[in-house]
Order: sequence, then C-alpha cells, then structure tokens
Amino acid sequence: MAGPADAITDARVPAGELGLPAARLLDVLATLPDRAARVRHLASVLTQHRRHPLDPLVQRAARALAQARPPSVAELADSLGVARQSLARRVRQAVGVGPKELARALRLQRAVQALRAAPRDHAALACELGYHDQAHFIHEMQALGGLTPGAYARALATGQDV
Repeated sequence: MAGPADAITDARVPAGELGLPAARLLDVLATLPDRAARVRHLASVLTQHRRHPLDPLVQRAARALAQARPPSVAELADSLGVARQSLARRVRQAVGVGPKELARALRLQRAVQALRAAPRDHAALACELGYHDQAHFIHEMQALGGLTPGAYARALATGQDV
C-alpha cells in the first residue's frame, strides 16, 4: 500500500490492493496450525512488504508506549521533542491509530502474552500491567479483544484457537 496506514484503518481491503501475493498468502495461512501462528505470519508478511521504512520517531514512540508504565502522550511528545499533534499524526499515518490507542493495543498484547504463558491472578496481572483496577482490565480486554480475561483463560485451558 502506498498511502498512510490510517487511510485503511477499520476498512476491509483485499490483500491484492495492499500489494501482497494474496493467493499464496491465503494458501500459507491455511496450513498454519492456529490463529496465533497465522497472526504472526501475517504480521511478518505485512512488515516485509512495507513500501517505506517505519518513521524512526514512531519506532521510538512505540518502544516507549510498550513499557509496563508508558508515558502520557504529552510526556512522550515532550521527550521526543515534537508537538503532541505532530506525534499523533505521525503515529496514525504509520500504524493506523493514534498513540493512546497504540498504547492500549500494546498493553492488551502484554496481557495476552502473560495469560498464554501461565494461569494468572487477574487482579495481580491488572496491577502489573498498569490498569487502575481489575474491572478496568476486564473492560479493556473485552472492548479490544472481544473476551474477558477469564473467558480468554478458559478458552486457552480447553485448547480453543484464540
């Protein structure tokens, strides 16, 4: 895809329009054992097919936002030496969402990784991940991932492809 990522945020775009070898990609995805493997492979393919290198400022921002206790958008912009609006625009163009949404997604990713690694107390995990409380953690995981932490853990325990 030649344009900014935010041009296709929340849109259904045929793989062929992204410049990917769509038929081959679908064949490979069909052979992978589970959803996690398919997501990893798809992420790898999308990364390899970027038409432009990722903005170094966005890379630094993503690393900061992936921390256990990420800075606020204002603090991040200040530490990177750019205006908040400029940071938001550059992140949105590169990844399709703004810095706050990216931080939410990265925190959810850490939660999923922790739940996949071993059964965890959800209140302790919520605290570890920087959620205000367990209710906030449950709400965020349901909103972004479609399952509560308990439902996700039960699905993992029963071998469901989540």
